[in-house]
Amino acid sequence: MTGPSLASKHRLLPLALWAFFAAASSSARGELATEDLVIDEVADRTFQKGQQIRISGRYLELQDEEVLLFDCPARFLVTSTGIRRKVLEITATSANITLSVRCTEPDARPPRFEILTVEPAPPTSRLLDRDIEAASARGPEHAALMFRLGARILRMAETFEEPEIVQLAKKACIRGLLLKDALRAPGDAAGRVADIREMFGVVPDRSLAMQALAQLETKYPEANEVREFLIELNCRKFRGAWMLYEDFKSQQGFERYGDKWLLPEEKDFLLTIAAYLKKKQEPILRRRLDQEYQLLSSRGEVAVGMRPREVFQALGYPDRVYRKKARDAEFDQWVFGDRYYYFVGDLLIKHPEDDSELASR
Repeated sequence: MTGPSLASKHRLLPLALWAFFAAASSSARGELATEDLVIDEVADRTFQKGQQIRISGRYLELQDEEVLLFDCPARFLVTSTGIRRKVLEITATSANITLSVRCTEPDARPPRFEILTVEPAPPTSRLLDRDIEAASARGPEHAALMFRLGARILRMAETFEEPEIVQLAKKACIRGLLLKDALRAPGDAAGRVADIREMFGVVPDRSLAMQALAQLETKYPEANEVREFLIELNCRKFRGAWMLYEDFKSQQGFERYGDKWLLPEEKDFLLTIAAYLKKKQEPILRRRLDQEYQLLSSRGEVAVGMRPREVFQALGYPDRVYRKKARDAEFDQWVFGDRYYYFVGDLLIKHPEDDSELASR
């Protein structure tokens, strides 16, 4: 009686042992297991000829029979008409794809691969979130990978006008800081500041760096390095909270005008003068009879062409009055709360109820 067949013996083996024998058999035949990689790992890796990897990213174009992925240094050669047909069906610059590839030239810079399969990849947000989780799993010693991933996400957001993925860039950077933190001694504030500097060097987001430093300050309130970096980032502490200088000025009621910060009334005054001079208007003429202006002012109404005394009769004393000279003309601004009235040559040229930017000639 003959013994059980090889297949029967295999069925009798425990599953784990069968997997071991299968892997050993593949290794003996020179086959390498397919490894999933994040695009940001490719530049740092050393590949073996015949090594298989799986990689996903934004498809850019097919150039000289090579598939290009956004921000990926490697090149992926199309080796069959079937693969080529699949690639040409993909919408360039808007679709994500997953490539299974085999390394053909590991010593080339960049390394070259041949494509084995092409598949659609998840939508961008899901794909990047998956990349963040995969990169995190590499461990604390690969924290810099998270910063590079965050930088790539920011470049994608800008290149493809997808602002909704910016939050994922911040998520990647924060995850990178957490991984770095695990390698630091409990009292190493300077080292943690250095980690934030490293992150900022890759992803120059002042707001993100400020948030990380503000959290660090609560943990190490005596660490001068934290405050020095916050000031270097042009941050200010206001009402107990750190904020960017521009937010600090906005909290104080200022608005940006070119490279200056001005109160709203100052900014409006300069904009009005600039608009008036740009239109090169002739002096405003009184377009109504004196009696008509008097009637309007008696009802508390104003109109372009009024004299200051008529506006005064309509509205009373202004809170503040400012005067500026430009091109031999004198401009007066009367401020009533957040409402502004402008005079040139003792005639009203603009008021809040006027529909146009400036009065017509």
